Amino acid sequence: MAIITLIGAVLVGRFIPPFMDPSSIAAVVAAKYAEHATGVRIGAIVSAVGLCLIAPFGGALAAQTRPAEGARPILTYVQVASVAVASVFVVLACTIWALTAFRPGDYPPELVRYSNDLAYFLFIFTWPPFTVWFIAIALAAFKDPDQAPFPRWSGYLCLWLAVQISAGALIAFFKTGPFAYNGLFALYLPVALFFVWVVAMTVVMLRNLSAERQNTEIQPGH
Repeated sequence: MAIITLIGAVLVGRFIPPFMDPSSIAAVVAAKYAEHATGVRIGAIVSAVGLCLIAPFGGALAAQTRPAEGARPILTYVQVASVAVASVFVVLACTIWALTAFRPGDYPPELVRYSNDLAYFLFIFTWPPFTVWFIAIALAAFKDPDQAPFPRWSGYLCLWLAVQISAGALIAFFKTGPFAYNGLFALYLPVALFFVWVVAMTVVMLRNLSAERQNTEIQPGH
């Protein structure tokens, strides 16, 4: 997931870092989309493939949460619902990027700039479902140590990421600086921390699977 998204969004599509500023005039945005149209379209396709894998990744985390919740798996359902919404938003952002580059030179510059803004807003304004997802995982990690599906440190990591990603709300107020949609706190830091979190939680899930396998092997009759 991380590698595919890196190739699509950074190396090919150049969505990260954005190849224009939120404060750029419409003519500049339209000209840059016309210049990079092929790369944007290919990058959008590759990024959509990578980002849609967020859904099965979230499903795997929810599956490891479910056994610890008993008859009322509320946190499991919250995780499934929130990651479903989040994955739709990020894939839709890729769709808008592809659409913006679909007819280079044909769309009015103002429409190109609007479409570009819309794509970044969809991408970054996923912070509400992602925040709910992270908090649900954190609450699962803070359960009784004998029942918690994840270590407590992963819960603190989730809460930290929930706070960091919430800075995306401020892109509605800034066209320049660290809280603009090309800024450090709104884009770069949340994206980097998210993929660090993906690696960390992948390690946690693999350790859980290994422990389950060992427990199965030592049971009598196996």
